[in-house]
Amino acid sequence: MRIKKNIGFLLVILITLLRSENSRNDLFQILKNDNINHIQMTSGNIITIISGKFSPKRSDIDVRDIEIFCISIEKFLSQNSFTEDFIYQKTQSSISGSKHFRYQQLYNGIPVQGRFLDIHCNTHHQISSLSNDYQLIEDVNVVPRIIPKMALNLVKMKTDGILLKK
Repeated sequence: MRIKKNIGFLLVILITLLRSENSRNDLFQILKNDNINHIQMTSGNIITIISGKFSPKRSDIDVRDIEIFCISIEKFLSQNSFTEDFIYQKTQSSISGSKHFRYQQLYNGIPVQGRFLDIHCNTHHQISSLSNDYQLIEDVNVVPRIIPKMALNLVKMKTDGILLKK
């Protein structure tokens, strides 16, 4: 009797796993499994590191090509859309001919210090790796607030304590 319960329990777990949506499978469908050499994801299904060959060989690659790639996998890069959560910073080219594109993480339009998405391209101008240190931020009020007394003290400090009154 106990063996039947254990087998039944294992079958329920197996069926649940097979039916559940696996985001890595979604990613493999987008990028083609055989192109991925290495992948690391957070428990929230955000890519932290991925390497492989994710674009065809070409004569050159630019920011637009990188953004098309990032938009295709945006649900694995951040909580919102790629264009909401990242802003282009710079492109660097190495002596060997590889390129590196850097994007700054944003939260409600404000840059998040030290948080970047870096996309690397090999000498054949193929997207070859990505590193992402995206930080999930929730419920932070970004509207600055200052109380009247604090404003008055700031003005006094800047004017050596002299305030003109009407």
